[in-house]
Amino acid sequence: MKNKISSRYKLLVLFIILSTQLQAQNVYSLKQCIDTAIKKNLSVNQRRFQQEKNKIYWQQSKLDLLPSVSTSVSQGLNLGRSIDPFTNSYTTQEINSTGIGIGTGLTLFNGFSLQSSIKQRVLSWEAAEQSVEEQKDNIALTVILAYLQVLTNEELLDQAKNQLAVSSEQLKRMESMDVSGAIKPSELSDVKGQYLNDEITIINTENNIKTAKINLCKILNIPYTSDFEVEKMNTDVNGFGTASTAREMYDLSLQTLPNVKAAELREKSTEWFVKSEKGKLWPTLRFGANINTNYSSIAANSVLTGTDIRASNEYVNVGGTQYNVYKSYNNYESVKIPYFDQIKNNRYTNLFVSLQIPLFNNFALRNNVRLAKIDLKDAKLQTQAVKTALQLEVEQAWENQKTSLKEFAAMQNQVKAYETSFSAATARFNEGVGTSIDYLTTKNNLDRVNSNLIITKYTLLLRTKILEYYDGKKMW
Repeated sequence: MKNKISSRYKLLVLFIILSTQLQAQNVYSLKQCIDTAIKKNLSVNQRRFQQEKNKIYWQQSKLDLLPSVSTSVSQGLNLGRSIDPFTNSYTTQEINSTGIGIGTGLTLFNGFSLQSSIKQRVLSWEAAEQSVEEQKDNIALTVILAYLQVLTNEELLDQAKNQLAVSSEQLKRMESMDVSGAIKPSELSDVKGQYLNDEITIINTENNIKTAKINLCKILNIPYTSDFEVEKMNTDVNGFGTASTAREMYDLSLQTLPNVKAAELREKSTEWFVKSEKGKLWPTLRFGANINTNYSSIAANSVLTGTDIRASNEYVNVGGTQYNVYKSYNNYESVKIPYFDQIKNNRYTNLFVSLQIPLFNNFALRNNVRLAKIDLKDAKLQTQAVKTALQLEVEQAWENQKTSLKEFAAMQNQVKAYETSFSAATARFNEGVGTSIDYLTTKNNLDRVNSNLIITKYTLLLRTKILEYYDGKKMW
């Protein structure tokens, strides 16, 4: 019996340990949330794909400087009167022919269009790289906001439970006094109403927590589960502030923020694109070389098979009598030349230099230059717009943080004042001197400012994180 109880106890302990481990595995820190969101975010991945494409474009622009090499093989059948590719003479025989060639070409000069294209492409790649970092920062700020929203509601829930505990103690005291008839029935109902109101606040806050967690999971692009938790973080806002001025932050942001770098790189890339298009207006000088060979099915050689002496058509006159002249004749036999012998023997090489001068092409090249210049103007405007927007954002973030600091300090003093009022009202009410209305009014005031203090604290924390971002500090 003891062994059975012991076994059950061990299983229970093991179950508790496993459950605790599983729950711990579903607790996300701020860094884990940001890393998960960046890894799973569609926009970040799309910008990564564009970065990879731009890198390939840049690599290809460098490879365009290399010679091009191509080979060709042709097989033909000629019927009727045609030219024998072996003897280059007319024939009426059926001919099977093969042509093999390999060629190379190299651009020697084209107005430095290729070199300008390389610089344009590498800047486009670097701009895409900064664009990825920009999107990461945007996602990080979004995650921080959602993360702090969860923590805000969780702390509001703790505050609501404390409020309920105070109301519960007061309700018990009032119920005891009501039994002895020491208070008015209305005073009991007032305190009971406050207790129920605090319960409703807890219910609503719990729902707000769940909603905030679902919203965070949506940003992380992960399924929501009931055991999803976020790790507590240091929320001590004492000493918050920065030694940098708004102007100093702006100057630093111009050098560090990826959206500014991306805009400047796009502008420089467009400048080189204009140069690349202008280069196409210049003549193009190319060098080329070809090696070719061919085969003909009727190609043949005459092979000597022997000699003999035969009477010729020539005569000599001896004493009035004509005699045939005998001569030595060579006998030949036509032997087809083997395929690979022809391929080897028929090789020829061609070297050439070509100069292509663009005289008139419906003004297409010049219009391309004009379009590229318009793109450059647009890129410059976008760069300036990014810098102007950044300056306004830094100024606004600076003012927001200063306002939050003042608001938080004032809110702390307000909480202290209402705590004093509530202590006095509670003492008067407990002594039967004060009314339930006075007591509940001061309690509600204290509960309200405590909740506002929590909200203000996390607002200050968020605004400080944003300001640190502009100040070149890591956000997590």
